[in-house]
Amino acid sequence: MRYDPGPYNEIRFLAHAQAIETYDRRCRGKKSSLDRRMRAVLKECPTVSSKLVKAAGMELDEFATSFKDSRDFYTHYNPRPGAEIARGVLLYVVTVQLQAIIEMSLLREIGFSCEAIDDIFATRVPRYREIANAKAQVADEDAVVPQE
Repeated sequence: MRYDPGPYNEIRFLAHAQAIETYDRRCRGKKSSLDRRMRAVLKECPTVSSKLVKAAGMELDEFATSFKDSRDFYTHYNPRPGAEIARGVLLYVVTVQLQAIIEMSLLREIGFSCEAIDDIFATRVPRYREIANAKAQVADEDAVVPQE
């Protein structure tokens, strides 16, 4: 696993997904779907969440669906028709977004305002730029034409 980047990216993604699920379950305690859990976490700081998602050129619904579909696929390896599964560099982008969402939630938990978190992600720990740079790698990967 240490030298094979494929599984590492998937495992890292799943660890972040599990952290989101666990965080929401402990905070809210309700049984709900993964999609609802993610949306509840994103509602904690709508402006920050929007910027985290839009930094990768996504809309909130698109992100939540891709997150859920990807988590279900990498957990059960049973793709359903029409699922929006993140793979390769795009999976890395979603993982970076999840890391920032977890950080946002934990900062809120210890008392930071959404405005302060936005400032932190924009200047001190440039999460928005990190996500945008990761998304640019997806564009670079898509631009590479395989040689025959």
